[in-house]
Amino acid sequence: MLSELVIRNFALVEDEVFAFSEGLNILTGETGAGKSLIVDAMGFLLGSSARERPLRSGAESGFVAARLADVPYEVRARAEELGFEAGEEGEFILNRDFKQTGRTACRVNGKPASLAAMRELGSMLVDLHGQHQQYSLLRPNDHLKVLDRYIVSRRPGFAGLMAEYASVYREIRDKEKTLHELREGERSRLREIDWTRHELEEIEALSPQPGEDEDLAQRIKILSSAAELHNGAMAMHERLSGDGGVRDALASQCGALEGLLGKDERLQPVSKNLQEALALIDESIYELSGYADQVNVDDELLEELLSRREQLRSIMRKYGPGIEDVLRYAEEAGERLRRLEDSAQRSSHLEAELQTLWKKREELLDRLGAARREEALSLAGEVEAELAKVGMNHCRFSVEFAESAGKDREADGSLKEGGSSGGSAAESAAFGFVSKYRAITASGGDEVQFLIAPNPGEAPKPLIMIASGGEISRIMLALLSLFSEFQKTATFFFDEIDAGLGGTAAQAVASRLKNLASRSQVICITHLAILAAAGDSHLHLYKAIEDGRTKTHAVLLQAEDREKEIARMLSGDAAMGQALEHARYLLRRSVD
Repeated sequence: MLSELVIRNFALVEDEVFAFSEGLNILTGETGAGKSLIVDAMGFLLGSSARERPLRSGAESGFVAARLADVPYEVRARAEELGFEAGEEGEFILNRDFKQTGRTACRVNGKPASLAAMRELGSMLVDLHGQHQQYSLLRPNDHLKVLDRYIVSRRPGFAGLMAEYASVYREIRDKEKTLHELREGERSRLREIDWTRHELEEIEALSPQPGEDEDLAQRIKILSSAAELHNGAMAMHERLSGDGGVRDALASQCGALEGLLGKDERLQPVSKNLQEALALIDESIYELSGYADQVNVDDELLEELLSRREQLRSIMRKYGPGIEDVLRYAEEAGERLRRLEDSAQRSSHLEAELQTLWKKREELLDRLGAARREEALSLAGEVEAELAKVGMNHCRFSVEFAESAGKDREADGSLKEGGSSGGSAAESAAFGFVSKYRAITASGGDEVQFLIAPNPGEAPKPLIMIASGGEISRIMLALLSLFSEFQKTATFFFDEIDAGLGGTAAQAVASRLKNLASRSQVICITHLAILAAAGDSHLHLYKAIEDGRTKTHAVLLQAEDREKEIARMLSGDAAMGQALEHARYLLRRSVD
């Protein structure tokens, strides 16, 4: 609900706060008092462009702001998705500043917002019907949504059918995307398979073993020094075991010490140590002999080891840096190769699954289309009944469906034969399935728009083709009176809804406005006393000259002041006595 509209330096409005309440809010005033400026300011706030530069003469900047209370949950949820949190008690404050330079800035609850976000949130909160505004129900893109909401209100199972279709639609899009990626990547996939196989064959041909590089390094080091190691071992063997060598000298000393042990047993430890040293020398002589026999110069084996090391280094440079890294890479490459080779089989499986899903989608599209066409007739009948209640007894309403084969639009918005609007069906055809629905979206395969013929003998035309502003407003009121039962909107704002009305037609419009106001807040600018008397709240707009400048003001009318304003609307300044009586009568009847 719009609780306050604040306008500063917008055209004739210098600084004014307009307070609105629940139910039906009426705005009246003399011609030129600035009533349409309120609509223009509201439209500007909600994202439209001002028809002229809105800044009041002499001002450097201005703004339009709206405080909205009791914001529906759906709007709060969408606002949070856009990054805006509700204020205290769920309030939202929309603000659009403008400067002398022509630049504007938007804010939602004090946080900077894009114009697109302001438009989206604003359209969910206020449905503006002014002579220079775009009516919500004039947008053909919204007509299918309205029809579907109408059907859901009559057929509870239709919502489940739509959900089932949406699920199938999403699954098809996901699988088509995957299949497309598989097919698009076929050449790349084959190249990758060949390259991965080459890599695996290169690694498997060498069959590297964990730690082999370290073992090779040690063997090559020994073989490279084989002659030096052999000769050194033999020379040491000779020095230890040869005549007059280390062993003979130590053995002689051990014998001499044996002769002294009989004289002093304290030499026993020394003797034991020397005997152990002699034993160690004997063991070393034996090991040196064996080592020398094992270390042989083998240039052929050394060459093989050097070649093996170079081969291992080559694959380690490609897949390493170490043998363990090479083995890990080979394992990953094997898994990748299996996936690549499985993709052809995946393509076949996806094609089979899609064939089943496409058939299921066709069945659901047929069921959706049949329900829509059947209920469209009921909708047309109910709309025509509502139109009759606002004095448009001869007006005819219909729902036009584009043919399944697809149609393009004429310049005036009507549908013509030929062409294709593309969509998922065209993509399905690329995978070998041709749908009779050439324009398939997440909502189905139907394209609809509302047509109307206001006068007998006229051909039905799209709603947007209707020229008369007052006629449009009444048609919108009739449609909204019906649609608001299943398409909730917080606030409706009407201007010129009473153009060309009088008598019973005016009374019918007042009745429909009251009915609509019982479900949503309604703000209505009017010149008709009968509409003004129906209001739950009444604001009077007037111009005043202050300090040589013209300004627009607003005042909330109560009791006698409201009677006088309605009387003025009935008779101008003439016969005010009778007009007051009539005004009181209208107000009493409105209450009753």
